[in-house]
Amino acid sequence: QHEDPSGDCRCQIPEIPMSKLLHLPLLALVALSMTACGGGNAAVGKWEFDTDGTVASVQKMIDEQLKDVPAEQKPMMQQMMGGMVGALKQMKATMTLAADGTFEVDAQMPDSNSKIAGTWKLEGDKVTMVGKEDGKAEETKVGTLKGDTIVMEEATGPQKMEMIFRRAK
Repeated sequence: QHEDPSGDCRCQIPEIPMSKLLHLPLLALVALSMTACGGGNAAVGKWEFDTDGTVASVQKMIDEQLKDVPAEQKPMMQQMMGGMVGALKQMKATMTLAADGTFEVDAQMPDSNSKIAGTWKLEGDKVTMVGKEDGKAEETKVGTLKGDTIVMEEATGPQKMEMIFRRAK
């Protein structure tokens, strides 16, 4: 629940912390690396963050959430969510899934960079990544491999945000 300074807004739109946005590339990278450990090499290689696909997915989630917001509160909520979309548009990230079952994610935002490393495996179309950023707790993330795309989902309250990675050319 978000409260505006006037105390009038009681919106049910969850705020997505920047820390979750920064960890999404790590999640996708971990998922890709797990594919190699699972007996196949469909996920082995370099993957790039799909800005347009991710922004479209996030915008769809935002539009769904805004349906239940009172009209007088929509402009404030749109501005707040617009900041998240703006941050995603500036994000650059690559994931490298190695055949030995290790991965590395390198993500750059205008005001911060992060590197995440760990192991990955592929079971069916599910890529499971276990990794961590220096000084942070280990995380497990699962994505879905669909051809030359890996889709990572992150729960944001009742909604799921998709982070999309495409095989590098």
